[in-house]
Amino acid sequence: MAYRLSDKVLNPTSIERVNVKLADSATHETTIAGLMVYSKEPGCDGFADTAEFLKIVRTWFNIVNVKSPYKHVAKRDDLLKPICLENEDGLKYLEKFGSISSASPKLSPYLAPPF
Repeated sequence: MAYRLSDKVLNPTSIERVNVKLADSATHETTIAGLMVYSKEPGCDGFADTAEFLKIVRTWFNIVNVKSPYKHVAKRDDLLKPICLENEDGLKYLEKFGSISSASPKLSPYLAPPF
């Protein structure tokens, strides 16, 4: 469980903070599952919120990080389809993600376009 978490993922150097592979490991499905399991332990109430946040980020990452037009077939996940007009689920999620992100008062200054 959460086998992709390592000290390198949890405590990256300044140059490693832009490493996509480490970000992928931090938001991996096994990490989310591990947090959900431990959220049931006494004193670990915040783990469920963190897991929910990571699930949102992971879904966004899966939608925007498609490198193969047939990845969704192999993984049996429609959200892994390339972004196009036919991918309604992915587009709806991105629209929802954008509205949530822009509605958050803490995030909105960082998400505003630089004019």
